[in-house]
Amino acid sequence: HGEQGAEPVERTDGPDTGATNRNSGKRGLMYHQNPEAFVAESSKFGPIGMALVQLSNLEFAHDCFILSYYKNNEELSLSISKNFPRQFREKVDFLISAIANFSILLKIPMFSDGALDLIWLQYQLDELYKVRSKLAHGSIFLTKTHDNGTTWRFDSVETPEKRKWVVTSTYISSTFLADTVKTARGLKQYLNHLKMGIEGEYTWEQTYKTDCEIRGNHRSYQEMVEFGAYPPSDLITSMMKYYEQNL
Repeated sequence: HGEQGAEPVERTDGPDTGATNRNSGKRGLMYHQNPEAFVAESSKFGPIGMALVQLSNLEFAHDCFILSYYKNNEELSLSISKNFPRQFREKVDFLISAIANFSILLKIPMFSDGALDLIWLQYQLDELYKVRSKLAHGSIFLTKTHDNGTTWRFDSVETPEKRKWVVTSTYISSTFLADTVKTARGLKQYLNHLKMGIEGEYTWEQTYKTDCEIRGNHRSYQEMVEFGAYPPSDLITSMMKYYEQNL
């Protein structure tokens, strides 16, 4: 119960872009007098923002897989977890158990021929979610620019033991974030394919064959250019970029 005479707080049903508060003078976020300067300043942290976006996309794909798995295999889902997994480790454990206990997913070529190993998948997801936690919850205390890009030091409070808090420092470079983004995109694609496999909307064999052809063509173009078979023309360069993006 609020105080008598207190001014009611106005709520809106849709997303607030900030324009309402900026133009009407109503209470909201603090007014930034120079949005253009903010954009210029934030460009220094572009790799961090890109990594957070891709890691968030990966987590969303992960959540969609869990939801689809529950809808299509409710009894099996409840045997793995009584509640919807919320913590990163719970989500990873659910995914690995879900694949291991669902014969349709185990027959997928990338698992049956060893191209994608469950232990590797678990390790990669654990590492990616750790990075996301550092980026989202850490505070940047150092920025160092060098020839290969930028390195940031993230400080955060962690609890390695019960009732014990310590400040830890982690150094993360823009090169590492580039690898993080590439891995997150790849795993997001796999998770989306797993979801479609559960829902019966995906032909694994054909996609797997196409993927192998793309990888083979990509390697062939690289080798021919490196050994001087022909110069890297604009066409070849654009094709190599296409293959790289679709790996």
